[in-house]
Amino acid sequence: MKKEVCIGLLVGGIFLASFLSAQDSPDWLRSIQLFQMFKGYFIQPCPILSSVPFTGQGWGVYFPNDLYEYTFLQEIASWHQNNRPYLSMGATTILYYDSAIGVPNSHRMRDLEGHEVEYMGCKRYTPASLAWRNFVKQANRRAIDLGVDGIQFDEGQVTPLLMCDWNAQPATFDSVTMVDFRDYLASKYTQTELLARFGISDITAFRFDEYIRSHGLQESWNKEPFTGLGAEFFQYLIAETRDYFRELRDDAKTYAWEKYRRPIVFSSNPCFAPEGYMLVDIMDYFIAEDFPFDPRDPFSYTDIKAIKGMRDWPVFVIPEPKEPGLPLQTKNMMRFLLADIYGAGGEMAFGEKLSEGILHTGANAIEVDFETFGRYARFILGHRALYEGLT
Repeated sequence: MKKEVCIGLLVGGIFLASFLSAQDSPDWLRSIQLFQMFKGYFIQPCPILSSVPFTGQGWGVYFPNDLYEYTFLQEIASWHQNNRPYLSMGATTILYYDSAIGVPNSHRMRDLEGHEVEYMGCKRYTPASLAWRNFVKQANRRAIDLGVDGIQFDEGQVTPLLMCDWNAQPATFDSVTMVDFRDYLASKYTQTELLARFGISDITAFRFDEYIRSHGLQESWNKEPFTGLGAEFFQYLIAETRDYFRELRDDAKTYAWEKYRRPIVFSSNPCFAPEGYMLVDIMDYFIAEDFPFDPRDPFSYTDIKAIKGMRDWPVFVIPEPKEPGLPLQTKNMMRFLLADIYGAGGEMAFGEKLSEGILHTGANAIEVDFETFGRYARFILGHRALYEGLT
């Protein structure tokens, strides 16, 4: 999606006061970190943990899950014994396991033809569903009960983008979203305005999917730049996404504080796209995928500076180069990436290999030298004052 199309619709209203004040955020949030992703000591064990001094688990186990509780407790205890935070992964719209969850099937995302929208074989639910929201809240509370220090969300910016015509199944036209969008329009415009702007004579009987079909807009309703009801739907999806995360955040933070007197954090991966700017005032920080060596945006430096220019907060980078022709083994790659990220005031999140999070795009995982990585990481963490306060 062209960035310039999104910017005007998304940046308005994001320069709001931060949800957390200095006194109710955890101390580690104000210090330079190096986060691990996915790998652990008892869950997906990996030798990188013995070579690289990770300061916390920034993207851990997905909740809900079918893990044995004692296995997870062992994992989180291994991080906490050295005062390192552990963040679980929360559900955005995707259910990453196949199990009955008590959310009606009618609340799953659907395309214009009524087909269920999936993501790599996983079910996808509309954030407008109160049943789905309550399900995710309970999963988040369970993670908090087991001791997590925060919750990381993938694809926080994606829901509005699902309507774009470059998707295989532009969405979502499920019955829950259609009713919610109708109510959104009714609250935004008078009946006279609805008739004059969109030709809607009776908002109580309005359904966007039926409107598209009856007006012959199947091939044009979501062409960019968005116009008419397409633009309204995009703005509605932005508002719905913001409301979804705000509600989940407030529930989790209130629950953790009232029950355990423990501050927790909320973070998201917006891939440094302008579509993610709508979450700047809701999240405590971003852990975002970045694609170094891309000709259009070759370095993390510019993205880190842009995000930190909007708000003085931590910006974690997941480096995932996807340009063809890169060497599959290199020592200098990690030296460069560490310098690029930390020298710009950012922080790194890393699993085991470069680009392992984008294998579904055809990218190759790139092995790194753990000892080289660890040596440079120890220097940075041993000289935090050199890297803190950079803007």
